[in-house]
Amino acid sequence: METTGLLDPFPLWAILPLTIVFGLAAFEFGYRVAHYRQQLHQEEKESPVGGMVAGTLGLLAFMLAFTFGLAGSRFEDRRQVILAEANAIGTTYLRAAMLPEPMRTEVKNLLREYVDLRVETVQ
Repeated sequence: METTGLLDPFPLWAILPLTIVFGLAAFEFGYRVAHYRQQLHQEEKESPVGGMVAGTLGLLAFMLAFTFGLAGSRFEDRRQVILAEANAIGTTYLRAAMLPEPMRTEVKNLLREYVDLRVETVQ
């Protein structure tokens, strides 16, 4: 059974502007909350930004790890599909030896042509 993600029904060209708008809205909301709190407590000194920088860098590290994890899993899936296809071609080629002679050479030639075309399309 295929599972679909939350954003799969939406086209890519619509996701980018929505992400940008959401990010800008979050930035504006944070700015307004900070401005309101600063007016409320004017005697407070500005807090050090070390915590915010650490949080932002932690989030960036999490996003990078997630992205590399997805890329690695896709690479592994692609490798498995290519390996399965190569095994299927090899098995078919070996089983073609069981066919009677006029068909045997034809099937083996077709498989060689297929492999040549497949390698050509990849390159």
